[in-house]
Amino acid sequence: MFIFGGDTEICYALRNEGWKIWYDSRLKFKHYISGKRLDWKYLRKLFRGFGQASPGLDHYLIRSKLDSGSVVSKSVRKELYSILDTLRKTRIKKLLTYNRERTGDTDIPMIEYCIGRAEGLLKTRKSYNSGIKLLKKTARKKDLKYLKSVFRNRDHNFPRYKTIKKLNGVSIVICTYNGGERLPDTIRHIAKQKTDPRLLWELILVDNASTDNTKQATIDEWKKHKIKANLRIVDEFTQGLSAARHKGFDTAKYDYIVLCDDDNWLDENFVQTTYEIMSSNDKIGILGGPNEALCELESPEWFKWFQQGYAAGKQADLVTGKVLKETLPGRGVRLGEPE
Repeated sequence: MFIFGGDTEICYALRNEGWKIWYDSRLKFKHYISGKRLDWKYLRKLFRGFGQASPGLDHYLIRSKLDSGSVVSKSVRKELYSILDTLRKTRIKKLLTYNRERTGDTDIPMIEYCIGRAEGLLKTRKSYNSGIKLLKKTARKKDLKYLKSVFRNRDHNFPRYKTIKKLNGVSIVICTYNGGERLPDTIRHIAKQKTDPRLLWELILVDNASTDNTKQATIDEWKKHKIKANLRIVDEFTQGLSAARHKGFDTAKYDYIVLCDDDNWLDENFVQTTYEIMSSNDKIGILGGPNEALCELESPEWFKWFQQGYAAGKQADLVTGKVLKETLPGRGVRLGEPE
C-alpha cells in the first residue's frame, strides 16, 4: 500500500524511530469522494501536489537509507537530473503538447509528479533565480523546450530569470541574529539621517531566527524618532548571512541597497550621500567608504595591525579613491556598507 501527503510523513517519522507500520484488514472504512474530485484536471493537480511535497519527505528517506547502509544522494542537482532523465523517456511531442487535456493518458500524472518534484526541489534554493540557475546547469537545451511548455502556466517568462523593478530610492538592509543589545544604537543613528524630503528610503530588518528581543528592541527605538521612512521587519528562518541577505534583497523596494551590519553606526548623511553618488554614475556597482573602529574599551597596541580582520580601517586611497588590494582578502567589499 502506498500513501501520500501528511500520512506518509507520519509513517516515515515513526518508522525511523523504530516503530512498526502495521496493516489489518479488519480496520475497514469508506472514503467519500465528491464528484468534483472525480475530474481529470483534479487528478493532474493532485499528482502535481504530490511531487511538490515530495522533497519535504526526502530527509526521512535519507535517514532510513542510512540506517539500512544504503548509498544516499543528497545532491539537489542529482535529483533534478534523475527527474529530467525520467521525462526524457516520454515522447517529446507529448511533452511539448503537455497543456492539452489528454484525459486518461497514464503518462500525464507521471509528468505532473516529476514537474511538481522539480518545483519543490527548486524551492529549496535560496531564491527563484538561484533555482533557475541550477536547473539550467542540469538540463540540456532540448529539455528547456518542453519545460517551457510545462511551466508556462506558472511563469510565462520561464526559463528567464526574474527581474524586479525597484523604485528610485534607498533601502537599508540590516541582517541580524540576536542583535537585541546592539541594535538600539544602530537604529538611533539611522533614525537621525538627514535627507532631502523628496528622497524615498526605508529600513529593512531581517531577523535571522533570533531567540532574543531583536524585533521589539528595534521597534521601540524606531518609535522614539519622528521619521518619514518606513521600518519593515521580515523573518528568514534559514540561518546564515547569505540567506538573510537574499531575503533583504527580495524585500527591498528601492534601487540602491545599503548593507548595514547590526553594529554599524551610519553617519547622518550616509543615505543622502549614497543616493547622490549612485544616481550620478550608472557604472558604479559597489560603493563603500572609510570605516572608523569604535572600541568599547581602549584598544590594545596590536589592534591597529589587525583591525582589517574586524572589518575596520583604511580601505581606499584617500587621493585616488581606488580600493586597496591588500584590504580585500578575507574581507571582501560590501555593497554600501561603511568600510
